[in-house]
Amino acid sequence: MRLYDATRTIAVVAGLLGAVMFYQPWVSGTVPGVGAVKFSADDLANGRARTIADIASAPPPRAPSGAAPAAPAAPATGGAPSLPTRVPTFAPGAVAPTTMPSAAERTVAAGNATPTPMAVGGMTLPTRVPTFAPGAVAPTTMPSAAERTALATPIAGGNALVVASPTPVPAATPPPPAKLPKLTLFAIPLAGLGIAVFMAIHSRHSNSRDIIFSKGWTILLGLVGMLSTWNVISTISGAPAPNNLMDPGETRDLLWGAWATLAAFAVGTAAIATSWALPPVKKVTSPLP
Repeated sequence: MRLYDATRTIAVVAGLLGAVMFYQPWVSGTVPGVGAVKFSADDLANGRARTIADIASAPPPRAPSGAAPAAPAAPATGGAPSLPTRVPTFAPGAVAPTTMPSAAERTVAAGNATPTPMAVGGMTLPTRVPTFAPGAVAPTTMPSAAERTALATPIAGGNALVVASPTPVPAATPPPPAKLPKLTLFAIPLAGLGIAVFMAIHSRHSNSRDIIFSKGWTILLGLVGMLSTWNVISTISGAPAPNNLMDPGETRDLLWGAWATLAAFAVGTAAIATSWALPPVKKVTSPLP
């Protein structure tokens, strides 16, 4: 077998291998509610992770309409149920009040300048105690309106205290989460089949235009398959440990199917380039006697 025919054969086999590897395991990971899973490139392209996650989270089927309803569960405690009642609480040793203060007593108590704690049944209501710094003297009078205005007015020739309002800082928008490509994955089996078909029928082309067209398409399909596979591999390799690449689901490891697909397209593209660099084999026909 000549080198030209050998490179064409290698390209055909590599294209078929790239198309077949599309249905082999590519990625291993976990899906919420399902657990550990293995997905092929076909599963990733069709969003199989979302399908099995929806099935796992679906509610259980209802009981048939003819079935008898389940009996209600018995209460945990026996006896007749009773509602909780509010029980007044008093300090230890106190006597419960027998009468409430009258309206006149409440009015007199409210008019006193200095409120005194009111004891009801031995209970003393808390009063507000002003707090001062250690060693400070409690003020006897509050500053007047003129004094507050003088304190708020800056001194002539001095530095005025300016309180700047805080400038709102815009919240940083987080980048969108990375996801595995879906539509571009369908180009992988098409590229593999295209390489196999174009390289198989290339020897039948006699027109120079068809030969150039066939060369260009095979090189383009080889690059598309190789770049599409490398896109998935690089996305999974550079993803952080907790990720949601399978939407939903976390990818963990790359399996042999992804590496085999990348190797098939790389070898096929190299074989195509070598085949086009070699001169084609010309058939020698013997003249008729």
